[in-house]
Amino acid sequence: MGSFDPDTVRYFAALCSGLQDKPRDQYEGLTGDLATKRARTVDLFTQQAERLDGATDGMKAAGIPNIPEGAALASATIATYPKVAAAARQGAKLVAGATSQAELDDQFQAAREATDAAGAPLDDVAEIIGAPAVVGQMKKIAACASVLNG
Repeated sequence: MGSFDPDTVRYFAALCSGLQDKPRDQYEGLTGDLATKRARTVDLFTQQAERLDGATDGMKAAGIPNIPEGAALASATIATYPKVAAAARQGAKLVAGATSQAELDDQFQAAREATDAAGAPLDDVAEIIGAPAVVGQMKKIAACASVLNG
């Protein structure tokens, strides 16, 4: 496989833009009082949902990536990203009701588990994305490089 064509580059740029960099690290790095941490945690989930919505739109606009099993990849990601976005929105609501740090920690964990579960169908296409030739091309796309190298 050679270089990605322009539409495939657009597809993967969109796909990668929906991925979140180390959400647990972001959460654990939050400082301030409970109200501040709660608001920032709500923002983490809300921003994740917004990123996924934008990524879904971008992938739809780019079309099927021109790689082996590209149709399977597009089908899975375009079906799954909205489900993860919905789980993230629900997670934002869940953490918004936390009344203590312990409850916020518990609600964050529950929300992360829900978003992970919603994203589980992507495990079925991990081999497509993980193919060495695909990874090599993805590393050339700014939105993907930060996720792959991070």
